Amino acid sequence: MVQSRDAGSGVTGSRRVTLSDGSLTHDAHVQVVDIQRTSFQAGKASEFNFKDSCRFNIAGYRLATLLGIRVPMSVQRTYDGNRASFTWWVDDVAMDESARLKASFRGDPERTARQMLVMRAFDELIQNVDRNKGNLLWTKDWTLWLIDHTRAFRLNKQLLKRDD
Repeated sequence: MVQSRDAGSGVTGSRRVTLSDGSLTHDAHVQVVDIQRTSFQAGKASEFNFKDSCRFNIAGYRLATLLGIRVPMSVQRTYDGNRASFTWWVDDVAMDESARLKASFRGDPERTARQMLVMRAFDELIQNVDRNKGNLLWTKDWTLWLIDHTRAFRLNKQLLKRDD
C-alpha cells in the first residue's frame, strides 16, 4: 500500500488506497464497516436485524461473478488491524447515475435499459436495501458498474420492489 486517502463520499469512512507490487499499480476502495444492530432507525424507515458489513461486498462480487454481472472484484484483507473489503477501483468512470439523469444522457437506450434491468434483478436477488444513484457508475464505454453492497443480503422473503 503506497498511499491512503479518504474515498470522497459515503458515510462509513471508506478509504481509497493505492496498491503496488512494483510492476502493477492500481487503486482500491477499502471498507471496514461491520455494524450489527437489533434495530435501526433512519428517518421514517426502521429495520430489525440491521447489518452494514464490508463482507457483503465480497459476497456480492462472488455471486455476480457466477452470474456474469459486472461488479468490481472485492476480496477480504486486513486494514489497520480490521477485516476489510478491498474492491478494485473502477477506472474510466464518466459519471454516476445522478449525473447521468441530470444530464438527461441515455447512451444507447437499449443497452442502458438492459443493464438497468440486470441491476434491478441482482439487487432483488441480494436484497440490496441501499442501492442509490451514487453507487451506480457509468464508464466511458457506457458500461454500468454496481458498487457498494454493504447493506445487502437481508433476511426478507419478499421482493423489495415488486414492481421492478
